[in-house]
Amino acid sequence: MKTFLVTGANSGIGKQTVYDLMHQNHRVLMVCRDLQKAQAALDDIEKTSPSGHAEIHIADLASLVEIRQLADEIKEKYDRLDGLINNAGLFRSQKEFSVDGYELTFAVNHLAYFALTQDLLPLLLDSGTKDLPSRIVNVASRAHRYGKLRLDTVINPRSYSGSITYGTSKLANILFTFEQSRRLQGTSVVCNCLHPGVVRTRFASGQGGFFGAIFSLFRWGMRSPQKGAETVTYLATSPVVEGLTGGYYKNCKQYTPSRAARNLQLAEKLWEKSEQWVAAVLPKPL
Repeated sequence: MKTFLVTGANSGIGKQTVYDLMHQNHRVLMVCRDLQKAQAALDDIEKTSPSGHAEIHIADLASLVEIRQLADEIKEKYDRLDGLINNAGLFRSQKEFSVDGYELTFAVNHLAYFALTQDLLPLLLDSGTKDLPSRIVNVASRAHRYGKLRLDTVINPRSYSGSITYGTSKLANILFTFEQSRRLQGTSVVCNCLHPGVVRTRFASGQGGFFGAIFSLFRWGMRSPQKGAETVTYLATSPVVEGLTGGYYKNCKQYTPSRAARNLQLAEKLWEKSEQWVAAVLPKPL
């Protein structure tokens, strides 16, 4: 039995990923913001009597302090972590800010990935080997092609478009994946990302703008959470990708992302800025 952590685990792709991992007889740490919704999701999953085991952990990933507290809790309670699945995400049609003062979509969709991964990296490194590495899986999106990453304004944009801001956060997911993979070369951890497809979930529910309209009007034609989670579980567990790192996948196959997503200088600069944004709120972890 391996141990995986899944963020955004109470609905959509996250919930389905928990289900899939439990049916592979793994232990899953479900990270959710709301205890009642998390328990309802777990109760629903357990109706099928999967052979694995799941435990709930509560954290608001819009807060870097809560992310640090979550990571400390995980490292104190568990002696291994075989996979980290950064899945939680949101879309906002109007500009909002996190408790830390950062634009909310970017804070949840990128900074949470970055901060949680860095805090849990020692445990991931200790749990893997070069032959059987631990795995980091970042849920990105084809929407990265609409992103425009300007490091001087991304945490407090002068103008705001929900769709462009979301695309920018997904572009950051891919750049982060590539830079994390580069920094982990030769270690016991690999890092990949994916586009899950346009999935029929409550994502963007109640939001306006282009994305809000698309998800409201065409939800019936979108792929199921089961299909959306396939590539997530594939990257987390399949022996086919054992040891492979720094890839962008969809439908369980590797693809080439946009030119901007392959800008390795931008990836390094984003990493450096992300360290600064996190350090402005938190001290470095022990």
